[in-house]
Amino acid sequence: MAYIRKLKSGLYQATVRGPGGKRYTKTDKLRRIVKNWAEEKEAELRRGEWRDPRIGRTTVEEWHERWWAARVVADTTAERDRKNLDRYVLPYWSKWPLDSITRMEVEGWVKRLSKEGGKARDGSRGPLGAPTVHLAYKVFSAMLSAATKETPAIIMNNPCTGVRLPALPAKKRRFFTDEEQARILEHLLEPYRTLVELSQWSGLRWEELAGLHGSDVDWLRELIEIRWVLTPKGLRPYPKSQHSDRIIPVPAHVMGAMARLMEGRDPAALVFRPRTGPERPVNYKTFHSHWTRAVAAAGVAYAPPHTNRHTAASRLVQMGVPIFQVQNILGHETIKTTEQYSHHDPHAHADIKKAWKKRLGDSGRTSDAQASEGS
Repeated sequence: MAYIRKLKSGLYQATVRGPGGKRYTKTDKLRRIVKNWAEEKEAELRRGEWRDPRIGRTTVEEWHERWWAARVVADTTAERDRKNLDRYVLPYWSKWPLDSITRMEVEGWVKRLSKEGGKARDGSRGPLGAPTVHLAYKVFSAMLSAATKETPAIIMNNPCTGVRLPALPAKKRRFFTDEEQARILEHLLEPYRTLVELSQWSGLRWEELAGLHGSDVDWLRELIEIRWVLTPKGLRPYPKSQHSDRIIPVPAHVMGAMARLMEGRDPAALVFRPRTGPERPVNYKTFHSHWTRAVAAAGVAYAPPHTNRHTAASRLVQMGVPIFQVQNILGHETIKTTEQYSHHDPHAHADIKKAWKKRLGDSGRTSDAQASEGS
């Protein structure tokens, strides 16, 4: 029950007991002001929405320690975020109270990173590229978003919401032609030949290819379920995201090549393993050296192995596979990522070309009547 009294100074003071019995007070010259405040706080208590008005003074550094200790992400994500926090976020924000950060302050920080660079703990500085700015912003926003979801909320809104970020450079996706693919495969030895061919047809990422087990393959139905992935920390029994956890079809000739690699081995073992030595995942550096030599021997301009994933996506779109199915096969989280391949659809501009043909006729030029009609 709230307690209201008149002080010797003539002011009125309301006292409310919060969770745990801690007292909170408000003083004003008008009794109705403190009475309304007390009633509001008691209503919050009854609804379980009580929030310590001083909790927002928690600093970014204090909240970061709690948030980081409880955060659950993949090791590779944690390693990336740790670097961005130490280099660009904490050196600037650590002493700021959470409730003092506004959207404008965050926009100013983003601008500083883009123009002047962030001051790392080792004292180094320098302008940052847009991708790095986006990563630093993303982890800072995730930290503040968690503060809004705490019970009770430490801050009511995430000040990173609506912040304008530097534009990311446009990416031009390269892919191999059927002829280039065939030439590259001719110069690869097993198991790398089948590994690359599987990537060219399925779009599997490197970590998914390297972590593929025989137990994840439905040999009769010619399907693969993505379960294990290879990370810098070793094999992990789950993919990087919910969308990456998927079942995909594989062409019969690639399934046959994979089956030959598994002959005489444990059916549940890794499909791709080094050519010599004990059972273990293939090494990326070793694979990359084979890949580089094969691309050069094939007379193809160099492109990284990830280009095989783009090749698979482009091939599917060119064959007329609906874009949402391509998204499912590739494991993209959003359709926007997949739509970058939509210009490869042979029917993408069919309506426009049909309209042109109707307007221009078979000659490819407008008639005088049409020209005057449109003037």
